[in-house]
Amino acid sequence: MAMNPEDRRVVLKQSIEARYTRVNKLKEDREARRNTLQQKLAEMKVQPEQHNLAMEWHSQQETKHLRSSRQKLTVDDFEQLEIIGRGAFGEVRLCRQRSTEAIFAMKKLR
Repeated sequence: MAMNPEDRRVVLKQSIEARYTRVNKLKEDREARRNTLQQKLAEMKVQPEQHNLAMEWHSQQETKHLRSSRQKLTVDDFEQLEIIGRGAFGEVRLCRQRSTEAIFAMKKLR
């Protein structure tokens, strides 16, 4: 069933607004973390050279986190431990993420 042009326009507008709301929220969060660090360094009366090193390290960690959050996970990122359930549409496996050693349940569909 095809949507009329007005409905399509509304759905597209909502989708775009939701995406940019999330993007702007993430940017605000990064700025808040940066400002908090600067305030704490100022309270501690850190030397300018160490202040710059701390800010540089913080920037590197933020960049590293952003890159890792954009990376797509694949089945190869997990070590399958055992099957914990079976159903009509597939099975549920207990898995360990290779990079963090965290345990997850993964549903494998047929």
